[in-house]
Amino acid sequence: MQKVISNIRNKFNTAYFGWIKFGMSSQKVLELKKHLDLDPNFIRFLILKTVRENTIATKRFVRRETYRKSKSKSTENETVVPINKEEIDKEIDALVAV
Repeated sequence: MQKVISNIRNKFNTAYFGWIKFGMSSQKVLELKKHLDLDPNFIRFLILKTVRENTIATKRFVRRETYRKSKSKSTENETVVPINKEEIDKEIDALVAV
């Protein structure tokens, strides 16, 4: 991106894009344009007339989980079954064969 100031070309590598919506009287627009023209930080800008609307972001409802994880049941009543590798291998082979 380049901007010519006093017949000297300045090159820029980075830029920032932003926009602001505001209201002002029509008499002040030319004064604003003069100030923006004199500011060296602005490479280019647009002043547009748009419709008047509410631009304030509304608060959004955040839904929390209604289903909460229940605490894990106590393992006191459950019996622990020892793992048999041969049985697991047989079940895996049966699933793969299908």
